[in-house]
Amino acid sequence: MGDAPSRSPMMTQACWELVEILSRMLDSDEGLAVRGDLEESGETGLQAVWGVLGLVVRRQAALWKDWRPWLALVGLIGPVSLLLSLACRWLGAGYDLYLWIIRNRRDIDPTILSQTGLSVPGGIVLLGLRSLLLFCWSWATGFVLGAMSRRTIWFNGILFCLALFFLGSQLDHPYQDGVYQYSVDGWPLPLIFYTAILPLILLTTLILLPSLWGMHQGLQAPSRLLLTILWVVAVVIALSVGSWLGWAFDGSLQRRLLLLAAYWPVGYLAVTEIGQRWHHRIGSI
Repeated sequence: MGDAPSRSPMMTQACWELVEILSRMLDSDEGLAVRGDLEESGETGLQAVWGVLGLVVRRQAALWKDWRPWLALVGLIGPVSLLLSLACRWLGAGYDLYLWIIRNRRDIDPTILSQTGLSVPGGIVLLGLRSLLLFCWSWATGFVLGAMSRRTIWFNGILFCLALFFLGSQLDHPYQDGVYQYSVDGWPLPLIFYTAILPLILLTTLILLPSLWGMHQGLQAPSRLLLTILWVVAVVIALSVGSWLGWAFDGSLQRRLLLLAAYWPVGYLAVTEIGQRWHHRIGSI
C-alpha cells in the first residue's frame, strides 16, 4: 500500500508514453489532433490508452478491406520468405565449402580443384555474384511488399522479418549426423562462427537489411530511375533464380510451384504498368 502513490505517477507516465506510440500509427494530422483532444479532455492515462487503441484498431481494420495487403500477406510473405531463407542456406553452404578449401589449400592438389570446378578464384567470383543476386532479390521483394502493404507495412513487415528469422533458424543445418561437415582445426575462428555467426551475418546483410531498405523505398512515390532499376533487377531475378535454385526442386511439383514466387517483382511491375496505361487510356477518352 505504501508503494501505491509512487507507482501511480509511473503508471500514468507509462500510459501517456504508450498513447504517444499508438498515435504514431495514425495519420500525422489525425494523430496530432487526437493527442490535442486528449490533453484537453482531462482523461486519465489508462482511458486515453484504450481510446487511442480502439481508434487505431478501427483505422487498421479499414485498411485491410483492400485486397493488396492480403495478397502481400498470403502470396508474398510466406513463399518468398521461404525461398529467400533456402537461398541463404544454400549460399551459406557454398561459403562453408570454400572457406574449408582456403583453410586447407596447402594440402589440396590444385589440379583436383580445377578438374572439379572448385578453384578458389572461380568460387569467390561465384559466391560474390550469388550474394549480389540474393541482395537484389531481397531488395526487390521488400520494395514490392512495401508498395502493396502501404500503411499495413508495420504488420506485414514485422511478420516478414519474423518469418525470415524463424525459417533461417529452422533451415540452417550445418551439421551432418551431429558433426559439422568441415574441419576447423588450426583456424583462428571458433566453430560457433561457422555454425551460428556466419549464417546470421548472411541472413542480416543479404536479406534482412536490403528487404527493409526496399520496404522503405516501396512506401514512397518511385522515380522513373528507381522503376528502371527495379525492372532490371526483377528481370535478372526472373532469369537467374530459377536456374540457381531449380536443381533443388527436381521431382516435386509443389516445390517447383514455389519457385513461381521468385517472379513476384517482375509480375508486380508488369501488372502495375498495365494498370497505369489502362487508366491513362480510359482517362483520355
